[in-house]
Amino acid sequence: MPIRSFEGVSPLDNNVYFIYDEATRLTAIVDPTIFSEKLWRFVEDEGLVLQYIINTHGHFDHVYNNGWFKKQAPDAKLLYHPEDEEIVASLLVTAARWDMKPDPSPPADAPLQPGVNVMVGNVEVQVRFTPGHTPGGCSFYLPVERAVITGDTLFCNSIGRWDFPGGSLPSLLQSIDGQLMPLPDDTSVHPGHGQATTIGEERENNPFMHAAYRRQLIAEA
Repeated sequence: MPIRSFEGVSPLDNNVYFIYDEATRLTAIVDPTIFSEKLWRFVEDEGLVLQYIINTHGHFDHVYNNGWFKKQAPDAKLLYHPEDEEIVASLLVTAARWDMKPDPSPPADAPLQPGVNVMVGNVEVQVRFTPGHTPGGCSFYLPVERAVITGDTLFCNSIGRWDFPGGSLPSLLQSIDGQLMPLPDDTSVHPGHGQATTIGEERENNPFMHAAYRRQLIAEA
């Protein structure tokens, strides 16, 4: 499978993913988090060429090293959804609260557009708009491989937080129902934090997928 996972890279247990085409050696890094500089060695060791830097959403732990990777590969295009532009722009302010000083994130070279595929070499990546954790959250589905990178939208037995500014529980549930649950049960799910899972496992075991639990959450919100 043309996805290479690096789990628990940051102090916040972020996962970082590379989507790559074995034939062309073109690659995309998804969510270059804190301490992800060390992953550049993977690019060099595998003889890869960074084509894209892609963010599932704009929170600082997912965009932390946009600028650093852009410096290593100036021709790589940075992609994120325009609804999260203000969140990305707040990177330095947010990181300072953790006493961290990343390079500022450059502006996006192009917007992520739901329904418009991103081609990493010959690997097709479908952009699925999954707001709710943030206004511009996106997930990335590889239809041939039946794999989806979900950022902080869907986790193993959980979902993303909706109590941050711009978050919305109804939007988050609607995103999961409309964009993720229709995927085949054997689709592997690669979240922004924690362990991988499958759509079938989450459909069956994730409490947030069950109507009674949802009604309770909405009543308490």
